[in-house]
Amino acid sequence: MDIGALALMVWRNIGTLAAAVAVAVLLGAVYAFLIATPLYRTSASMVLDAGSSDVVSQSGVPAEARASEAILATKAALIRSRPVLGQVVDQLNLMDDPEFNENAAIHTEASDPEERANIAARDRPATVQALEEAVNLRNVPGTLIVDVAVTTRDPAKSQDIVNTLVDTYLEEQVAVRRADAQDVIERLSDRLSDLQAQLGETETRIEAFQFSGDPETRSAETVELERLAGEAEATREMSQFMLTRLKETAARQSLLRPDARVVSYATMPQNAVAPRKKLIVFFAALFGGMAGLAAVYLRDSLRGGLHSPRELEHAARTALFGVTPKVASSRLGPVRAALKGLQDPVYATAIEDIRTTLASRPGASGTQIIAVTSARAGEGKTVLASSLAASFGSGGRQVLLIDADMRSRGASVDLAPEAERGLVALCHGTERLAHAILHDAAYGFDFLPCEDAPSNAVDLLSSPELAEILAEARSRYDLVIVDMPSVLPAPDVRVMGHLVDVLVFLARHDKTPARAIDDALVVLERAGLAPSGTVMSQMPRRRLARRNPRVAGRALRRSSGPTRMPDKELHPRPAE
Repeated sequence: MDIGALALMVWRNIGTLAAAVAVAVLLGAVYAFLIATPLYRTSASMVLDAGSSDVVSQSGVPAEARASEAILATKAALIRSRPVLGQVVDQLNLMDDPEFNENAAIHTEASDPEERANIAARDRPATVQALEEAVNLRNVPGTLIVDVAVTTRDPAKSQDIVNTLVDTYLEEQVAVRRADAQDVIERLSDRLSDLQAQLGETETRIEAFQFSGDPETRSAETVELERLAGEAEATREMSQFMLTRLKETAARQSLLRPDARVVSYATMPQNAVAPRKKLIVFFAALFGGMAGLAAVYLRDSLRGGLHSPRELEHAARTALFGVTPKVASSRLGPVRAALKGLQDPVYATAIEDIRTTLASRPGASGTQIIAVTSARAGEGKTVLASSLAASFGSGGRQVLLIDADMRSRGASVDLAPEAERGLVALCHGTERLAHAILHDAAYGFDFLPCEDAPSNAVDLLSSPELAEILAEARSRYDLVIVDMPSVLPAPDVRVMGHLVDVLVFLARHDKTPARAIDDALVVLERAGLAPSGTVMSQMPRRRLARRNPRVAGRALRRSSGPTRMPDKELHPRPAE
């Protein structure tokens, strides 16, 4: 489907699409304003220290690292760590909050401490997980600032959780650093004790050292004594260094601070962040439009027919002569029902419009042979041909209607079912035109029936006798209208189409598929023929009035005047 056809489909079903959009918008609004639970989000900002640490190593050297994205991301992730979130759950009693614990009612109603502890042990991991999903971290690009946001159903709860979370994180960082510093102090103390014990042992050995008095061992003994003295001095200096570091670490322990600080605490949100009502309504309208378009496209695809005059013009690639409304069903045949339907102002006005268009075509001043055909049988071409003949005849012109559809004989079955002479006899050369024509003033036109359905219809329609019949009819009448066979079932149109002046191609509303029209046009093109114009038949009257208000207005004015045809069944009789 190209853009033009899609636009026509949308315009044709604009009411259906508007209804689909309205229903979707209504449902979306009901959900957004009445059903959806509002969510409130608030956030606190923190500056993380991604560089140095206040904790000293065992050797007393500060643990320093360059600021990097990895370090920053790691420290930010610690904010959402389960130990920190678990403390928030305990501090704010979130185990009793149905938003985070689906078994909150059971936990609240439990009176036995042991049972309550078992329930908490079972549900606490899920509660921490729910809180983790409610927390969102965002690093401000190019800075060390991290926004900690929490979304819940209650604005005050969101504020409490955020502020408790950042405070808990800071306290946890201080506690961890103090624990690390205490561990260093303990290790330094142990090392200092070892050094002091080692120093005492060395000094004891020095005090107990005695020379043997042997001149030969004097030199070696002196070296040993000097070694002990040097070892004692080294141990004494190391002990003094460790003692100094121990005092410094102990002093720093009381001055430890977290690796982050709060820039701004969370405030209570005033407006909900979800549901985003306008966005929901917008997407509901978009979804409704798409669903409506899909439904319309599916419906049109299943129907398979053309739905508007513009589609017919587009498919047939020629001008539109007019549109006819549906004719009320009757016990009469379709042709006589249509002729009787000319008393209906709407139908009569539509036929008159087609007649006016045909009469105003260039070159329409002389006698014209107008043929009506369609892609397939059952489109309404016989009804249109008969109605045009009656409409032209009511204007005072001498009109002859010829039933050239030898296979179905629709006009003949309705207007002259008992005819014994007609087009078949004329093509065989056994009868004259003047003797085969039927006439009745009630209809306002003469009629040449087809008295039988011959097996050699193609041969008769391609015979020279048919050309002579049409030439004689042209000389006797102001206008000749030919009800031709349909294009696709048989080659009849191809063999006689060159004998007519105007070829009207008819398609039935919602019934004739575009593929059939394409196939019919290909057949005509191969025969060197092309439709002069198109007519869409059987359009619902409401749609016809909506698309062509001029027809409805003229029909209304016509309805107050006298009718042209009597309200009775009419039967043709042979011409005198």
